[in-house]
Amino acid sequence: MPRNNRLPTPRHHKASNRTVITLGGRDFYCGPHGTPEALQLAEQLLGQWLAAGRPVGGPPDPNRPAPVELLITPPAVAGSVLSIDRLVLKYLDYADTYYRNPDGQPTREPESMKLAFRPLIELFSGTKAEAFGPKSLKAVRDRMIQNDISRREVNKRIGYIQRMFRWACQEELLPAHHYHGLKSLQALKAHRSAARETLPVTPADDRDIEKILPLLPPILQAMVMIQRWTGMRTGELVIMQPGNITMGDKAWEYRPSHHKTKHHGHERVVPLGPRVQTLLKPYLTNCGPTDYIFTPALAVQERNQLKRQHRKTRVQPSQISRAKKNRKKPLTERYDSRTYYRALWYAQERAIKDGVRFTRCSPSIPQSLASLVRS
Repeated sequence: MPRNNRLPTPRHHKASNRTVITLGGRDFYCGPHGTPEALQLAEQLLGQWLAAGRPVGGPPDPNRPAPVELLITPPAVAGSVLSIDRLVLKYLDYADTYYRNPDGQPTREPESMKLAFRPLIELFSGTKAEAFGPKSLKAVRDRMIQNDISRREVNKRIGYIQRMFRWACQEELLPAHHYHGLKSLQALKAHRSAARETLPVTPADDRDIEKILPLLPPILQAMVMIQRWTGMRTGELVIMQPGNITMGDKAWEYRPSHHKTKHHGHERVVPLGPRVQTLLKPYLTNCGPTDYIFTPALAVQERNQLKRQHRKTRVQPSQISRAKKNRKKPLTERYDSRTYYRALWYAQERAIKDGVRFTRCSPSIPQSLASLVRS
């Protein structure tokens, strides 16, 4: 079969509206399509590829290995120029190792950063990081507003971008004054921009909690009541372990292994009164010092016990043999803020379908109950 001796040529990638060139079976995106910079970068990459010993219609020359930079750097980087794409990759690598809990588990901060960097990449892929100024950051903010993101979330995501450039200045990837220029962009003020405003997060109403409790399994009922009586954050509730609870004669004290302000050197102590102690004691019976108190496995066990109690017919041998021993999706070691909130959300939706009215609610879920798990 004859070989194709044509040189690779830049072409238009319609999905991202960028110029792309394929070299050695790999796509290199060179920036916005139709710009001279994108075409120039594509030609530079083609020259590097040919100089690396990959002539047209033949295999690589083993005596002339390919430059390492061409193989590992993002396609928008040419030479020593730091592009927005390269900066985002560098910062995400740093964030994956920095934003971790004391037990070594990664936090969800990098996931939120990726959402913030998405419009940045859409608008300024291939742009030099030094050329990204306050007006460019304002354009990214306008794109977020067009995507119907709330004002508070827009300010939060813009803060992520500013934090990335601050880190770049600390690492001497950019001049020190660059961050101060981006910091000059003020946060959006309430009702003074086109950004969507959200309802304020208020404390959960006791009447709304009473309506939702009968729709929850026993373990989640206990979690809601403990959070209701102690006022602790959701992240502190889901990581409760017996080893972190000091049991006195009358009062108990709970010291979370990690909490929101631990990195500032603050200590967090949550008093546990008699009512909370009564709810916790059944779950502490068969729980080791380092075991999590509230687990999805225990919730499944309680649900199955309730089903057996209300069963009216005998269990047939064929049903036992059909029981699934291995779950397709294994249960997690403990609840987290997301799964805890999702369980409450499903209960709220069932209550709304049954005609239950809540004191304060948003178009989809009761706002007063949503604040219980977002506090």
